[in-house]
Amino acid sequence: SKLPLFSSCQIQQLMKEPVLQDKRSEHVKFCKYAAELIERVSGKPLLIGTDVSLARLQKADVVAQSRITFPEKELLLLIRNHLISKGLGETASVLTKEADLP
Repeated sequence: SKLPLFSSCQIQQLMKEPVLQDKRSEHVKFCKYAAELIERVSGKPLLIGTDVSLARLQKADVVAQSRITFPEKELLLLIRNHLISKGLGETASVLTKEADLP
């Protein structure tokens, strides 16, 4: 095909790729314009249920504009508890020691 970016779903994959927190707003814009480009190239609108729906893009934009802050120790405790719940007690123990967790 002359348009491998579209025919092999490469552009859709780029729209789903995880994004660095400081690049979220750029990714939202990319997704918006990529969806528009897909519609123009294919000649048909994207299905409402697809991952690149307008509602998803709007939600992603809200998330992109939100800055989330948290205490570092809280995050480390959350990670430690997750490790324990997954049966990784030894790893959790090392984290507890290295991060000086209670």
